[in-house]
Amino acid sequence: FNHDPSVLPGTSVFVGEVNGNADNRMLCIRAAKDYKAGEQACISYGWNTNGKLAVTSGFVCQDNTHNTVQLQVAVPVNMEMLPMLMLAAPEAPVTMEEQEKFEFLKVPSDDELGDGATSELITLHSMTLAEPVPPALLSYIRIQALTESEFADEVIKGTAGG
Repeated sequence: FNHDPSVLPGTSVFVGEVNGNADNRMLCIRAAKDYKAGEQACISYGWNTNGKLAVTSGFVCQDNTHNTVQLQVAVPVNMEMLPMLMLAAPEAPVTMEEQEKFEFLKVPSDDELGDGATSELITLHSMTLAEPVPPALLSYIRIQALTESEFADEVIKGTAGG
């Protein structure tokens, strides 16, 4: 089966056990739309980048909408900075496509940030040609670039604004 980017990942291919036996598995293909007689049926190859497809399957997809570069960012934070960075993060993703753009990998606990300590907030940002600097990454960079005085001013603005 060939790939069609209009087929949503996870809607056309399923792997399942036969009669509850994990050693006896089957691949099920389901039509994600109505096809006309003679029309080629396609599936989705999933949320895979061309790099992953090349390594695992030996091919790439032209115009792959899931072709991204992922950047892991570790930002040292304290108890005052953490809430600002958390608010700069995107809203909770509704779809898998949104989820693949941003992910919290490590959020420091209150215990880790107690007594003026710092710890790393680690996030994963997916960059594409269409969006080379995602909004959340740009926000993180802007917050990190603030001087102590500018940061204090932003905290006051945020407190005053509700």
